Amino acid sequence: MTDSREPRLRRAQLARRIAAGVTLLAAGAAAATAIPVMIASAEHIQSFQQPTSSTDCEPLSAAEVRAAPVAFAATANHIEHDTVALKVTSRYAGITAEHVQVPQGNGAAEIRFRTGKHYLLAAEDERILGCGISGEATEEQRALYIQAFG
Repeated sequence: MTDSREPRLRRAQLARRIAAGVTLLAAGAAAATAIPVMIASAEHIQSFQQPTSSTDCEPLSAAEVRAAPVAFAATANHIEHDTVALKVTSRYAGITAEHVQVPQGNGAAEIRFRTGKHYLLAAEDERILGCGISGEATEEQRALYIQAFG
C-alpha cells in the first residue's frame, strides 16, 4: 500500500535540498542569515548551518524526521559570546560526539537556545532542518522522534 503523503514528503525534501544548495552558492549573502553549528568529536568537527526562512513547511511526520541523516537530543549547558555549548543526551542518527557547539540563532527561522533547555536537532546537507523538525523539545516532537527512531 502506498502512502498518499509520499509525493508531498519528496517535494518537501527536494525543496529543502534546493534551498540548502542555493544558500551554499550564495555564501556571501547567506553569511548574514546562516549561523554554523559545530559538532565536535575526538576525530573530527562537522559544520552545519542554522535553518533559513521556512515558508513552505509541510505537516511534520515521523518519516520526514527519520529521513534526516543526523539527528540527536541535547541540553544547552552554557552560553557565552553567542556560542552555545550543548551536551548530547541521545543519538538517533549520524552523530558520535558527546558535546556540540552552536552559534546562537538570531533570525526568525533560527533556533534561539536557552541554558538548561532540551533540544531535538536534525540536519541534512550541513544544515539544521527547520519547519519544526529541530528546536526546543516538545512532547509532540519527542513522540515523532521516538516513532521515527524507536
